[in-house]
Amino acid sequence: MLFWDEPETNLNPKMITKIAQVLRALANAGVQVVLTTHDYLLSRKLSRQEGQTCFFSFHLDQKLGHVVVERGDVLADIEHNPIVSEYGRVYEDELEEDA
Repeated sequence: MLFWDEPETNLNPKMITKIAQVLRALANAGVQVVLTTHDYLLSRKLSRQEGQTCFFSFHLDQKLGHVVVERGDVLADIEHNPIVSEYGRVYEDELEEDA
């Protein structure tokens, strides 16, 4: 098993594709890989690769008053995804600034 907390930390963004390839190769070799990330590029690369991948998101449900776990086979399956939400917001801001 490999547990890796935020592999993108202090990593040149050009290396994200290589890291995703190495993680997939390890998984294909039978290593169970568990990682956490707040990086859009890494999560998208992993989501688009062939092979078994699961994504999880934890968020506080105000109505229920406790933490809820979402699971998806691809990143797009996660409804409450602050990574995608924030990157979408930044993209919209840039469009407004360029207009």
